[in-house]
Amino acid sequence: GNCCGDGSAGNANSGGGGGGGRGNGATNANTVNSGVGGAGGSGLVAVQYTPVFNATINKPSISGALKKGITSSVTVTVEAAGVVRFYFLGKRIPNCLSVATSGTYPNITATCSWKPAVIGQIPITAVLTPTNSTLGQSQSQALTTIVSARQSTR
Repeated sequence: GNCCGDGSAGNANSGGGGGGGRGNGATNANTVNSGVGGAGGSGLVAVQYTPVFNATINKPSISGALKKGITSSVTVTVEAAGVVRFYFLGKRIPNCLSVATSGTYPNITATCSWKPAVIGQIPITAVLTPTNSTLGQSQSQALTTIVSARQSTR
C-alpha cells in the first residue's frame, strides 16, 4: 500500500510552485515511503505601463509678411494647455522659450512675437509641453516661410 498521498500540482498562472511530495511517514520497509511530487505551477509576469498620449500641436501661422527686423506674431493652436517653445531654423526664438497657452479647448493658442534677424526661407516650428503630465511633449510640423529684407531705411 501507499502510505503517503501524492503532492498537489501548483495553480497555473499564479506564480506559485507545485506542492511538494508528501512526507516520509512509513516505518514498514514493505510500503512505499513517499508520494510523488506535484507539478510546478507556471509563473506569472505582470506588465504595467502608462500609455503616453500626445496633444496635437498645429503648424504655426503668421499674420502678414515677415520682414527682417520687424516684429511679427507667430501663433500655434494646440489641444491642451501648457507652455510652447518656438524655433526658427531649429534654433530657439529667444523671447519665446516658454509661452503660456491661453483660451479653452478647442481654441487653445500660444503666440510668439518674433523679430527675425535673418532673411531667406525659414522653417518655424513649435513644441508644446502640456500642463497635464500624462501627456507627452508634441512638436509641430514646420511652417516654411520667407523672411524678406526690410524695404524702408531707418
